[in-house]
Amino acid sequence: MDKIKAVAMTVAIALLPASQLVAAETTGAAFLLIPASPRAYALGKTNVAPTGAQAIGTNPANLGLLSKRFEAFSSYATIMGGAQYQHLATAFAPSNMAADAFGVSITRLQVGGLQGADASGNLTNQDFGSSDMAVALSGSGRVSSHLRVGATAKALQSEIAGYKSKLSLASDLGMTYTFSQRSKPISVGLSITNLGQGIKFLDQTDPLPTAVNMGLALPVGSLLAVFEINHRIGQKTTEFGTGLEFGVGPVAFRGGYLLEDSRQNLAGREQKGAAGLLQGLSCGFGIKAGAVSLDYAISQQAVEFGSTHRLALTLQWGGGAKASRSAHSDDSSSSWKAAPDASDWLILPMGSY
Repeated sequence: MDKIKAVAMTVAIALLPASQLVAAETTGAAFLLIPASPRAYALGKTNVAPTGAQAIGTNPANLGLLSKRFEAFSSYATIMGGAQYQHLATAFAPSNMAADAFGVSITRLQVGGLQGADASGNLTNQDFGSSDMAVALSGSGRVSSHLRVGATAKALQSEIAGYKSKLSLASDLGMTYTFSQRSKPISVGLSITNLGQGIKFLDQTDPLPTAVNMGLALPVGSLLAVFEINHRIGQKTTEFGTGLEFGVGPVAFRGGYLLEDSRQNLAGREQKGAAGLLQGLSCGFGIKAGAVSLDYAISQQAVEFGSTHRLALTLQWGGGAKASRSAHSDDSSSSWKAAPDASDWLILPMGSY
């Protein structure tokens, strides 16, 4: 068991970017904190803005906010320590069902070539690798034209140096309420992520990084502004994220800032002055061309660890444009979904709301 603890600590420090690290000695499955959505990451690691397939893992209530009937989302990230992060998700809207959308996702994090250490922290001559995987099934529905709810069930397992954890079950719950009886809409999102069993290696169980997230999205002139507070229950830490998105034709430019508790950012804990401020910055862009969207995000970690890059591709197909019909047309035959949704403004082209 001492070997397991030593290996787990080494992996936790080596795998995750500075902005993702939590107290490794008390939390398992920290890979669940890595945002799959570059848009969310560029906007200060906020969960309120992602919609469709990108909402799996953030706020499942937004799963049904689709411009088309089907959507596929693939995300890739380069992380320090040679880690490879991959995420694949799909979402679709069924006809004539209580739920307005279903989705499924697979997330993997792999790393190899890490140097082992014994229980005393002394380096050994043996290399090892690790892998984490989560499979999730999500669903969302509308309680009213202003209120959306959603839930995600997921199974996850980790492997470190040949030791496999037991299969763990977890869930996410979310809701989004949109105030639209005003000149501009405001959407408020609330989610509880990573509820459930901890990761168990042999006789040791580490709790999941359960968090309560509350965010706000609203138009500010021609900009989309987001604000969010995330509280990690097990670690008793709180982070604040904010971001702005500005569209120019088919291109959306994004920038954000994440203010973390110093106990949550191990790599950046000793950073002072300008270097300490820069480590919370993130930015990126999105390009949409017809049914294809490309998103990119970059963040500055602690200076000695460099930057983290995220890239994602989204494909949409099937049916008419829900948001376009809901906002501008009364012809239900032009869309696969007739009923309007106040939250549709989140997927409209910027400036249309």
